[in-house]
Amino acid sequence: MKKLFKNTLFIGIILFVLFFVARFILGQFGLMFRAWINFIWLASSFILFIWGFIKFYNSVQNKIAKRVLSIITAVVIIFAVFPLPFPIGLTLAIDWAGEIGAFPNREDVIEYDGYKIVGYHRFAFWDSRVDFYEYKNPFVVGSHCLLDCYHYGFDINDGHFYAYDENNSFTIEDIVENIKN
Repeated sequence: MKKLFKNTLFIGIILFVLFFVARFILGQFGLMFRAWINFIWLASSFILFIWGFIKFYNSVQNKIAKRVLSIITAVVIIFAVFPLPFPIGLTLAIDWAGEIGAFPNREDVIEYDGYKIVGYHRFAFWDSRVDFYEYKNPFVVGSHCLLDCYHYGFDINDGHFYAYDENNSFTIEDIVENIKN
């Protein structure tokens, strides 16, 4: 068992599994990790996984097994780096990571009337999206999206934040009212 925990490939896989278990448990309580925790956890898991795979590849002595691993690695790299006509590989991974809140463009914490909300600027194909969640603490936010909009900004003239979607504009006060209710 000690030897297994010295294997970086195994540790990388365990960290990926623990990430999804932790997300599931937090989801049962209506919470999710903040984006910076998702990023650090997934990036470190990915780096350990790649490092472990390289160590495993270099330790293989059988030439046939090494060639098979080389072919599998080449196929995975081709599918990940060169997107085909349908979204796979890196395109799919980045889209999925944006959906779970792991890699938003930007994260804003807005405080209004004693309430804090977190705005995640997400990747989108033609336009940017901002999802607002209830701020809980520096590590977690509420998992219920309070508002999904295209953009938001501060109006200097009346001193209010406004969020915009296709048909309406919302003030941050409207979003905070959703939290109170």
